[in-house]
Amino acid sequence: MLKRSSTISTGAIALLLVIGIFSCKQETIDLLPPDEGPAITIVAPSNTNLLRQKSQPFTVTFQMADNEDLRLLRITGEVYNERDSLIGNNFQAPDVDVSGTTAMVDYTDVVPSTTKSYYKVKYTCYAIDSKGDFASTFFWVSVLPDPGEPSPFIVLEYENDSIFNNKHSGRYAFNFTARAQLPLSGSGNELDFDIKENSGTAQLIFKPRLISPNNQLLGQDSVFVFTDASRFNYEEATYTTLYEAFFSDPAPYAETPELQVGQYIIVRLTKAPQPQFAIMKINGILDDGAGIQIDDRIYFDYKVTSQQ
Repeated sequence: MLKRSSTISTGAIALLLVIGIFSCKQETIDLLPPDEGPAITIVAPSNTNLLRQKSQPFTVTFQMADNEDLRLLRITGEVYNERDSLIGNNFQAPDVDVSGTTAMVDYTDVVPSTTKSYYKVKYTCYAIDSKGDFASTFFWVSVLPDPGEPSPFIVLEYENDSIFNNKHSGRYAFNFTARAQLPLSGSGNELDFDIKENSGTAQLIFKPRLISPNNQLLGQDSVFVFTDASRFNYEEATYTTLYEAFFSDPAPYAETPELQVGQYIIVRLTKAPQPQFAIMKINGILDDGAGIQIDDRIYFDYKVTSQQ
């Protein structure tokens, strides 16, 4: 009896050992990190919308990482015209070999000499690992005209304009090309509203803000860029300097923060056959008493670009 009892006990122990080994093995597998593919980040320059003339060089630095070995950096390009429409001039740069699980890679290229002024090139950059998994990021190069290249655009200047707050029955919006306060009565056609005062009415003091209804209805969500006299020469404004100032800003606004006297606000305007720009110089803000009053308004000068 003792012998039989001992045999059963040994078998039970063996079975428990097998179960224990299997359980430990299963737990180890579960603890392994999943393969989530590579990662890629642009670390320089800080602004991923570069401004260059045709044939000018540029360098972008990428940081790549993976839990598998990295294999290569692949870069493709797409060309967009001056109205941000893809025109199909796509290309692929030579692949850059990469090894290891982390890498810092400098990519240097030149703006294609055949690209027209004010066109943009979107570079999409892929980190690809040894298993074929990939991740991507992108940057833009906006093409500036060569020095001395004639501009197809002029800049018109106007002074002493204003718009009311949006509690007013009309004239709370503005069209830069027509130099008109809108609407004259009723709600008006927002496709004509280059800007519209948008502060709301439940405030103790007038804190003006702007939106751009016509641009946003036509698909341009972020069209405001703030600058000032230390960064932009208002008196010498040209289409190219406005283009540079707008596209060098990493984060244009869809709605402005509260306006302040002395600010310059660049507004991108969607007009055929090419986007134009206006720049407002905020000269005054009238706050006529407690709360939002019907006569509260914004005073400004402005310049607007136009085809010759």
